[in-house]
Amino acid sequence: MKIGAAIYYSDLVSPRAIDWKKQPRQNVQGWVRFSQVNSDQPILGEFEFVTENAIPLKGRFEAQWQNRSWLGG
Repeated sequence: MKIGAAIYYSDLVSPRAIDWKKQPRQNVQGWVRFSQVNSDQPILGEFEFVTENAIPLKGRFEAQWQNRSWLGG
C-alpha cells in the first residue's frame, strides 16, 4: 500500500482541452486499487473517494498506456 495524492475537478468536460492550473479543484481522501497493470494490456482499477464537501466518488476505470517522450532544455 502506498500513499499518493488525488485531486477532484468538478464540472470537467474533457481532460484534453483544459488549462489545469485554472480549474477549481478539491482534495479528496480514499483509495485506488489497480487490478491489472501490464505494459501490453489496458490498466484496470477502481476507486472510492470523498471530497472536501463530502461528495462520494466511486467507480471503475480502464486506461491505455501511452508512449511519450519528454523534451528537455
